Amino acid sequence: MWQQSWLPRQQNPHPLSLVIESLADARVEILIDGYRFLKSEMEPDGIDENVEQDKALWRTVWSLQIPNKMKILMRRACRNSLPTKEILVRRTIIDNPICDRCKVEPETALHALWSCSELDVVWEDASTWSCRGNTSLMDFKELMSWLIKQNHHLELFSAIAWSIWSHRNRVRMLQPSCNPNQLATLAKELLSKFMAAQPPPRIQPTSTCTRCQGPGFRV
Repeated sequence: MWQQSWLPRQQNPHPLSLVIESLADARVEILIDGYRFLKSEMEPDGIDENVEQDKALWRTVWSLQIPNKMKILMRRACRNSLPTKEILVRRTIIDNPICDRCKVEPETALHALWSCSELDVVWEDASTWSCRGNTSLMDFKELMSWLIKQNHHLELFSAIAWSIWSHRNRVRMLQPSCNPNQLATLAKELLSKFMAAQPPPRIQPTSTCTRCQGPGFRV
């Protein structure tokens, strides 16, 4: 965000505020999503249950120990705002919603990141993702809610989903890409590097009661 020339002026188009260390690699869309989240937090009570569930879901996603770009992807997929072929058909940008991978089903966010049969090689770790074939889901938001409720490898799931979407876009743009059966391994490596680069948690100093010191104090 601090490296982007997005302010409407010719001189110093970059933000002049101090760089926040935890958001050093953030982009403008993260700032917008953060604003929307904080705005929703300040809304008065009396909002329907679905909105409250959405807030809880996004709070969980934002608290995950993953790069911000993965958090944004998870949020967009839950909000059904990824430019999948189904969405592009709705917007009359293309005519065919069928997935380019399997060439059978419409490409929704859930299909593109999770249920497409061509992704079997990505989610093949049966010990971790056996739920993939046993859980009936309507959309990606329901999938994410289920994973959160089960506390089921949320960081790893997000990293693999991001790798799938990135690979999908590179293929569509005719850019060099790896073999799909490498995506899960690459996602694990990416997540491990991110975790290793995080600063250690700060240890709060313990305060000592001055009244409990001195030779006259007895327990």
